[in-house]
Amino acid sequence: MPNAQVEAPTSLYVPSIDDVVAMAYRRAGLLNVQQSPDIAQGGVARQILSTIVTGLQAEGIAMRAVQPGYVLLVAGQNLYTLPETVIDCVGNGAYIDPTVSQVPFQASSETPVIKKDRDTYQNLSSKSSASRPTIYYFAREAPLGTLYLWPTPSQTEDGGRIRFNFHNLRPDVVNGGMTLPFERYWDEYFVYALAGRLAIDNSMSLDRVGYLDNLAAAKKDICKGYSKPSVNVQASINHRTAWRKSYR
Repeated sequence: MPNAQVEAPTSLYVPSIDDVVAMAYRRAGLLNVQQSPDIAQGGVARQILSTIVTGLQAEGIAMRAVQPGYVLLVAGQNLYTLPETVIDCVGNGAYIDPTVSQVPFQASSETPVIKKDRDTYQNLSSKSSASRPTIYYFAREAPLGTLYLWPTPSQTEDGGRIRFNFHNLRPDVVNGGMTLPFERYWDEYFVYALAGRLAIDNSMSLDRVGYLDNLAAAKKDICKGYSKPSVNVQASINHRTAWRKSYR
């Protein structure tokens, strides 16, 4: 008798946005397991879900939301407008001379472009200086952010590029057939967060709303912790005591 073949398990299932909406209605107690949201209910829920996603943008930087991007330098130009989807620049940039390889992440040499705040840029005494940029300031202006470079690229830097880590807005969630633009472990948070909003809008009891919101908050804390870049950070504290001697 031939051996029975056992199908290997997979990890490919990802719920669609409409799946998340349906689960949220059920967790809120507004639908039972045999029901699905109608067109109007689905449209309203996706609008609410969009506000939840937008609100998360200001709560920290997740790995998936940060992507490298390049700014092409033009001689004499020190201000560069970035796409509307870019809400910040993370960390330092990397200047790549126009005479070296322009293949992404394969430049033979790169020099850092240090991120500074507005006051530092404002206090620069000679903004007309022209040379290789060494610092930048990103202004969160609406609707488009502006990148300020110093010194201003000279003719030598014309055609060079600076690679930045752009913090991007998450894609829209209005298409129910798409999946959420987050890592999979965020799914349950969105179910509970959306369920809490739907419970409020449908005049459910405050106990029910609070229960759902508390579950969502707990899930969010876990997901935010795991979404951070996985780099170990070690802190040290140094202070004077009565037992510490100072030698001159």
